[in-house]
Amino acid sequence: EELWAVIQGDHKLIDRHGGGPSYTLFDLALDPWETIDQSTQQPGRMQQLSALLEAFRGQHGDSAGPEVTIEVDDALYRHLEALGYVDPGEGSR
Repeated sequence: EELWAVIQGDHKLIDRHGGGPSYTLFDLALDPWETIDQSTQQPGRMQQLSALLEAFRGQHGDSAGPEVTIEVDDALYRHLEALGYVDPGEGSR
């Protein structure tokens, strides 16, 4: 699964690009910990940012840079899981 993101102003759109777009929108001014998905409350903003992201992909392809692998300890993994970046019980790190 690939993660893509775009930030514009106070808004951040994350695309969990694995088998098709799956967008999550955050208002960083109101929710700096990225816990409340605003995609259904702000569909216009989501569409605007997803268009920016797709335009970037169109210009740079699906892989804009080298793949990076990092080691994640258990505490960080649980934190990322709580934020929704990792599927609960996914098992692989």
